[in-house]
Amino acid sequence: MKIKILYRKNLKMSTGKLAAVCCHIGKELGKVCGDTASWEDIVIVLSVSDKKFLEARQELVYNENPYHLHIDRGFSEVSLGTDCALGWIEEM
Repeated sequence: MKIKILYRKNLKMSTGKLAAVCCHIGKELGKVCGDTASWEDIVIVLSVSDKKFLEARQELVYNENPYHLHIDRGFSEVSLGTDCALGWIEEM
């Protein structure tokens, strides 16, 4: 399985915040796959501009691909309601 996660580089999240956001995405996508995870799975995390982030989201919606959008709860580095990261399963 290949999981892709894009995060908005302009938010300048710390390493810890970025790790937490990616874990949230992985947790939610894990609910979709059930028990299919293995050590051979690949997770790709990329920083992208806001424009590329929006384009990726629009493409996922257009193609009806399941995805998880992490919208921050505002407890630490970014404001409440900020779209921080987007993740989807590219291959199963």
